[in-house]
Amino acid sequence: QLIAALETQQLKAAFAELARRHPVLRTVYFEQEGRPAQLVQGEAEPPLRMVNANKWLEGEINQQLRSEVHSRFDLSKGPGVRLAVFSQSSEAHILLMTGHQLAVDSDSLRALFAELLEIYTGLSGGKLVEDLAAAPEVNGYRRFIEEQSEYLKGESARADFEFWKQELAEEPSSFKFPVDRPPPARRNHRGSRARFRIARADLGSADLTGAECEARILTVFAALLNQTTANDDMLFGLPCSLRDDSAAGVAGNFQNPVPGRLRGSGDASVADVVKQAEGAMAAAREHSRFPFQEIVKQLAPHRHPGRMPLFQVLVRFSGDESDLLGMLSDSVPALSELHLHQINRLDLNEVPYELTLNIQEQPDRFLCEFVYREDFFDAEFIDALRLRFLELIPAIFEDPSRKLSALPARSSRDIEELESQNATEQSVDELHLLELLQRTASAMPGVTAMLSQSAEMSYADLSAAAARVGAGLVARGLQPGEPVAVLMGTRMEQIVSLLGILHAGGVCLPLDPDYSVARLNRFLADSGAALLLSEQAFAAQLEDVVVGLSVQVLYLEDGAAEPVLGEAAIGSAVRGKAGKNSKKTAKKSAAGSASKKAAKKKAGQAKAAKADGLEPIAPVAPASLDDPAYLLYTIVN
Repeated sequence: QLIAALETQQLKAAFAELARRHPVLRTVYFEQEGRPAQLVQGEAEPPLRMVNANKWLEGEINQQLRSEVHSRFDLSKGPGVRLAVFSQSSEAHILLMTGHQLAVDSDSLRALFAELLEIYTGLSGGKLVEDLAAAPEVNGYRRFIEEQSEYLKGESARADFEFWKQELAEEPSSFKFPVDRPPPARRNHRGSRARFRIARADLGSADLTGAECEARILTVFAALLNQTTANDDMLFGLPCSLRDDSAAGVAGNFQNPVPGRLRGSGDASVADVVKQAEGAMAAAREHSRFPFQEIVKQLAPHRHPGRMPLFQVLVRFSGDESDLLGMLSDSVPALSELHLHQINRLDLNEVPYELTLNIQEQPDRFLCEFVYREDFFDAEFIDALRLRFLELIPAIFEDPSRKLSALPARSSRDIEELESQNATEQSVDELHLLELLQRTASAMPGVTAMLSQSAEMSYADLSAAAARVGAGLVARGLQPGEPVAVLMGTRMEQIVSLLGILHAGGVCLPLDPDYSVARLNRFLADSGAALLLSEQAFAAQLEDVVVGLSVQVLYLEDGAAEPVLGEAAIGSAVRGKAGKNSKKTAKKSAAGSASKKAAKKKAGQAKAAKADGLEPIAPVAPASLDDPAYLLYTIVN
């Protein structure tokens, strides 16, 4: 905010001179023959918007500032940087410069803003353009791009890529946050913040270096994610700047977010994880010149349409930005002549990653914030994460030899909430889950038990379907206490499978389809499961998962190559589109067979499976708490 009279013509001239100095302010972006292209225009008037905000209240001004920030760029018609001036009075003006990340990074935007004010100060003081301080090299960013192109052709790039190839050889499982919504199929980037502070001394010592503090904060974040998602393989993004001394003052995007990785953090000691965090960040920065988009292009990792590639969380470390004007004045002394007032940063409304941890270092503390996507998380969940993060700090650093997996798994708020929820004196019948299902099916047989967008299932049908699945598993030799794996998406068959396994006296091993092939193989090998229930959509994935294992894969759906129970188990129990679609799938499957003989053989197998043990059986006697069997099979390592 400029607290002084504004010379509009001088500001326009200053912005035009800034555009002359920096090609990025004259660059447009477009698509050519299916590939992105850019064109630096010889002359172009940079976008400057003058707004009369003389009669606006503070709330309206803030709303208009946000609207300006989040107004989309048309990069095919104009550059990726624009300037807006909101004049509140003749002596009060808000200057807002906004940049698109394709064109500039945050350091460039700050440098452009400082240079603009420096030019404006000179012109307002009567200087001519040619009398102003020397401009940075016009072709500085072009030289950087050319150097990057040459680097990608050389041995250094091949060595860097080999590092990333080995580092990302086993693709980690995605973080599964305990939220009550599925991952969105399409990003909307709307986001919010939750801020907090960490005293430097709370990290173990007030004399720690910046790098040591970074590693310790990353260790706390790893412990938080491990407790929240049960994932001990943490892949995070680490923004790195490729700007060197020769690019000082040059505007462009020099940022390159690269992956950092912490493996097996849950079972390691605090001291070991801190050491691993230091090494992970150092290695990522050492090989940060290799472009992130090239890593994604050459490794071709599994992509989810609603997520950024490779990593879901970002960790960004930065210096003290609390006195931004002071920083700019240090680099541009002429700014001290202007009456400027810093306005607090606007809340961002667009964020690319599901969760970002920003850490800003100050002399005796760190200003931190969680920036999160609103289509993934709500404010209450992030606030719980924030409180848990702060609670973990003293618990982690009071004993460096302690394993992260030995940390308290619940926050004080969680414990209070659980105690409150369990503060009941009502007596509860000690019934097995299947007994409860049968009782409900007898009392309310026609009431809907499960409902989806296309189908529904009653309690009576659910109980009968579970009994048939149990019969099919027993017919295939399942013994009480033996594990049965279930790999399915979120659908009715998944619930029927779990209940059917219990019906047969088995132990459920639920598997997440998003887990990596290596992790699924490890779980199956460790559990010793001989049977796996799945759906046809995962058939190709399972071919790799069961390599080297004696696991029989059974598909609990109509038209599958080897159904457990086929339509008799599920299709007839589901009312709605699902049953019709299942019959169509079976017909298409038979029609698409290699020969009539093969089709008849498959049909014969399906009939045999339906005829063999399809009649519902009584539930196997449930295991007592004294028996060495569990409702759910879990792995902690």
